[in-house]
Amino acid sequence: TIKSRIAARAEKVAKVKAGIEISFTSLGVGDGFPTFVAMDLHEMYQTGFELPLVYRVIDRTDMEPAIQNIVELVRQRGQTNLSIEPPVALQPWSAFDVSAIYPNLPYVAPVGSVLSLRANGGPAQSVVLDPADSRPWTIQEAIAVFGPWVASLQ
Repeated sequence: TIKSRIAARAEKVAKVKAGIEISFTSLGVGDGFPTFVAMDLHEMYQTGFELPLVYRVIDRTDMEPAIQNIVELVRQRGQTNLSIEPPVALQPWSAFDVSAIYPNLPYVAPVGSVLSLRANGGPAQSVVLDPADSRPWTIQEAIAVFGPWVASLQ
């Protein structure tokens, strides 16, 4: 089965990925894409910055825009790393244990928090999270936050 083949490779992958940053995503082609495979592979390979778990592609015409989107995300996140204190969460249901984020990546922190942001080791900048400064999420931001959660439910 697919699950047994993935499990058989897990030990070999663990040895190879030590000390290497790998950002893993999958292209799910068609309606019947097995999300559990993407989740297992993501868990096995992921060590770098987070990308969406699965980019769903219905047909060939969707393939090129999906790949361009992945390339753009990797380009953006590879440029700047923001250290953040106190740690934040990447999803509303996860622990507040993330101390490095990438520009335009949504994160979760308590309202009223005073965050200290530092770009690539530069001077720190304090930011107070005020609900009056918030804005509604775009569709892409909502998908980035809730996509992995929905995938984990499948």
